[in-house]
Amino acid sequence: MQVINIFFTWYFIQSDIGLLYIFFLLHLLLKSHFSGSTCPKETESVSLRQ
Repeated sequence: MQVINIFFTWYFIQSDIGLLYIFFLLHLLLKSHFSGSTCPKETESVSLRQ
């Protein structure tokens, strides 16, 4: 699986569209990570329970 990821990364880097695609995936990963860890509804429910 790791070899496949490296191959696709090397393949996409050959083109500018590939770089944009990689940055787009990183953006989605960071966005989903931060939105999931700092969700206002979760913090509100936790504060109400305490």
